[in-house]
Amino acid sequence: MPDGVPDGVSNGLPDRLPIGLHNGGVPMIQRIPTLQMVCVSDSRQCNAGCPYCPSRGLPVKERLPLPDLRRLVDYFVAHTNRAAEKPRDLSFVMNTLGEPTLGIENVLGVADYVAYINNSGGCAVPVYFFMSSTNLLEAPEGVVDYANRLGYLTVSLHGRPAAEFAERLCRFDDRVTTEGSQVMLKTPMDLLARYREIMEHFDLASLYPVKAADMTLSDAALWVEEFSECFRVLEALSDAELADFLGRLSFNDTIMNELRLLCVDARMFHKCGAGIFSLQVTPEMEFYPCMFSQYPDLRMGDIETGIDPAWLERFEPRRRAGAEPECAGCEIVSVCGGCCLDWARKDPLGNGFFSPTECAYRRGLVKAAKRFLASVEDRPQVMGAIRKHLDLCNQDWRHKTKEK
Repeated sequence: MPDGVPDGVSNGLPDRLPIGLHNGGVPMIQRIPTLQMVCVSDSRQCNAGCPYCPSRGLPVKERLPLPDLRRLVDYFVAHTNRAAEKPRDLSFVMNTLGEPTLGIENVLGVADYVAYINNSGGCAVPVYFFMSSTNLLEAPEGVVDYANRLGYLTVSLHGRPAAEFAERLCRFDDRVTTEGSQVMLKTPMDLLARYREIMEHFDLASLYPVKAADMTLSDAALWVEEFSECFRVLEALSDAELADFLGRLSFNDTIMNELRLLCVDARMFHKCGAGIFSLQVTPEMEFYPCMFSQYPDLRMGDIETGIDPAWLERFEPRRRAGAEPECAGCEIVSVCGGCCLDWARKDPLGNGFFSPTECAYRRGLVKAAKRFLASVEDRPQVMGAIRKHLDLCNQDWRHKTKEK
């Protein structure tokens, strides 16, 4: 139990923790709110060794102790309490600069502490906690207990067959919604086949391209063609098959993200919230815009000095759609919030803020999604599945657990 927590306030995790926003593809309302999501990694230790990991090649230091993690929570709770304009809530995310289940005691300890803050009224807004994802190569009892109480678990497959996880998934409560998440490497992939394989074992599926240097125009062309072909195959499915497929996509998924952006009912626009809506705390207790943007010139501060107030002034103007000359007259500017800072730095044709490779990818993907939407607009059952997704989106993206 956290020091100073009264007996009986928190006895382990509550029956069901409130769930905050998920990692990747952060949904945004029309007005950027005050800092709302704090992603935390307590160690770079991992048991997977993926070549595209942002921690690859960086030293693995001793795992942050729980008191340091509580200190981080206290800092951002105080930051929120001081803000003149409060966010609707504050989410702490234990994410994957390392594998979080290798330090499951910290995951459970932070969850306890967040529950205590909520129960004691320590923050001006509701506070949420969740573990963003796990590779589930190991499944200690603490992970099972955590997932059963949370009601949701995302597994990063990293190219492994979905069937490989079947035995471990059986250990979770039937009410736990499981998501299988897969990055798309720079090699051809049959997207629909992979989606279906994941859906055989997981409740939800998500696919998205990986950003690994060097990003090239051929990479963009490959991913656009793969999604375009997937859209074409989906159009040929029956209404029931297609509605079921769309209903099984996570909000992190690329297909659903594009359909959201093109549907006005979503009340949102595409804009990276890194450093504004959310930030990343590294195991060194330094602050960066996101886990993929750990570049010296993007450093936002640290636990000792706090958030650099000049950071937003320096970088926000470069991250808006239309900020670069190349954006002028672009047909997708209304659904593009500017280039990803990480992608731009991995693009040999970019300038550190702008990426021609990402532009080619975004334009091609939006056009493919537009064609797909036009082809299904007269299919009520299909459009109903998309609208249901948007309805969940407009409910602040609280995941719905399975019916008991």
